[in-house]
Amino acid sequence: MKTLLVCLLIIISSRQYGWTQTYFPFPTTNATWGVVNHWWTMDPFNPVIVTQNYYVLAGDSEITNLSYVRLKTYLQGAWPDTIGFLREDSSKQIFFRQANTGFEYLNYDFSVVIGDTVLVPFGEFSNQMSLVVTSIDSVLVASYFRKKIVLEEYGQGYALGPHEWIEGIGSISHGLLYPELSWVDESANLYCFSYDSGYYLNPCPINLFIYNQYEDDVEVNLFPNPASQFIKLPCVSTDAVLIMNMLGQEVYSLEQVSNVCELKINVSELPEGIYQVFMQGKKNYFGRFIKGNH
Repeated sequence: MKTLLVCLLIIISSRQYGWTQTYFPFPTTNATWGVVNHWWTMDPFNPVIVTQNYYVLAGDSEITNLSYVRLKTYLQGAWPDTIGFLREDSSKQIFFRQANTGFEYLNYDFSVVIGDTVLVPFGEFSNQMSLVVTSIDSVLVASYFRKKIVLEEYGQGYALGPHEWIEGIGSISHGLLYPELSWVDESANLYCFSYDSGYYLNPCPINLFIYNQYEDDVEVNLFPNPASQFIKLPCVSTDAVLIMNMLGQEVYSLEQVSNVCELKINVSELPEGIYQVFMQGKKNYFGRFIKGNH
């Protein structure tokens, strides 16, 4: 009877305080977040605009003597770009530094307990909202339990809806970089998270190859462009060639290549659209082309 009582107390305590055996820090390599964004408009014929984008880790960076991980964003139908930098300190706090302004804010704090107040971005990044941690639990992610933090649904007069943070992943209800709603007329929801050991919710379709590139990669021209039958690669030294569509899906690959000088690739069967070509070797090259019918 005493043993059963002790076990029940442990279970209740673990659910109350979100106890897990192992802390899962934010990933620093090979991780992708997929986010769906909803924008409400005043157009009665198109009241909601839905977009999707991916966030992918893309190498280490050091800024003002602090170690960061570069974060690239891949907006639907656009070229990938560095949006900012993530870092985690020894107290389980995750900070995001904007690439264009250098402004840094606290994005998550996984050291909190029930009843703590956290500051989250709201409106402009320089604004913050105070929310209370209402519960802490655990959630199963790829065979391991991680802490799940639940925040109150109302703040500063706004009905914000449910929002949950998962250790090592971030917000599943308001997007990676927006743990709170940025505006009252938009929302963002996590729909996939992929990393080395598995995934959560859904596997992200983005191929990490395209993001594990350094800033000194060389952009090259492809010919002809637009192309209907074939593209010709420039004379560069490479080990592999990869072509991807604007959804991050691989449509062509060629490995164990020593030289692609004047190599022609048949693209006649590809649907119309914009494609990206990556040539990886001691030095990385990339380019893009438009596939047309004529």
